Amino acid sequence: MSRSRVRTLERAGMTSVTRAALHRIVRILVLVLALTARACAEDSRVHDEFTLHGYLPDYRPKSFGDAACALPHARVLAFSAYPTPSGDGLLNTASLSPARGTCGTDLVVGGGGRGGDGFAAATRGGAASVSRLAAVVADAVVKGGFHGVSFDWEYPQLDEEWIGYAELLRATRRALDAAETGERKLALSLAIHPLKSTFDALKKFGIIDVVDWVHVMAYDNFGDPKGHATVSSAEELMKYTRSTMSVSKFTLGIPFYARALGNPGDVKTYEEIRRDLGEDFDPTWNRHGAYAYDSVHDVQKKVRLARAAGYAGVMIWELGQDVDPSMSGGSLLGAIAEEVARMNARVRDEL
Repeated sequence: MSRSRVRTLERAGMTSVTRAALHRIVRILVLVLALTARACAEDSRVHDEFTLHGYLPDYRPKSFGDAACALPHARVLAFSAYPTPSGDGLLNTASLSPARGTCGTDLVVGGGGRGGDGFAAATRGGAASVSRLAAVVADAVVKGGFHGVSFDWEYPQLDEEWIGYAELLRATRRALDAAETGERKLALSLAIHPLKSTFDALKKFGIIDVVDWVHVMAYDNFGDPKGHATVSSAEELMKYTRSTMSVSKFTLGIPFYARALGNPGDVKTYEEIRRDLGEDFDPTWNRHGAYAYDSVHDVQKKVRLARAAGYAGVMIWELGQDVDPSMSGGSLLGAIAEEVARMNARVRDEL
């Protein structure tokens, strides 16, 4: 064999070995990056899968929560307990319980007309007062068998109140962490109105860093002549938030109710609209007489847009306003669940 032929074979062999080594290195790096990303995600409590969160008020049948909890990628928000006027205790916890199923259920604390004075009193009382309410909340979560808590103070106005609210969230996070076991991680979230001042406060006081989800109540846009929760208004909201902050913990609020265009105080549930339509139901319609609502196609489009915008999921107000599961066709929850399942399956296939 000629010397040049030997050198050629040696180079070929070295190239083969080098390529094999490089492939092993690349595989190792990919594995390390994947494990690192997973660890970071678990540490920050940001969930890889797109999820749906549905409120279940205490005046609705628990069967609506059970039906939602049987769905993959779902989480139920049990609405609601609320602080005492003095801010050192909780009211209405006895009427709330976790949904039966495979999902998590978060205890909601607060809500419109529920406990605003108690939140204000606790945050005005300083660190000891805030820690006391946080301990009461964490204790209610553990004793009630919930999987986390979601705050809904409607809503802080002054910087001092936002500072106190941020401290309450941090104190609650610490109390939940102390109560966790290896098998059970307790979540923390809050609901907000989509106001510039609120988004500014989330950033200014570091609230986004503390929570697992921020539920954005993206409805009741009374100034929109086309309806109170149009797809276009949701698009504008998501475009704004993406341009100003991280949205990886945000969920987009979707209403299961209709409002009269000329009289926003005139409200119907989606179930009432669906029943009125009867056999005339069309999944693309989002108007019925004077009422504007989210159609089946609208809610599915919102799910896709939220995912594309980098949101963590969608939030529903509220589960009891949907059609009865026995009704044939038209369930908004079913339409959302199908879209979420499709997207999550597609993402897994791409990984």
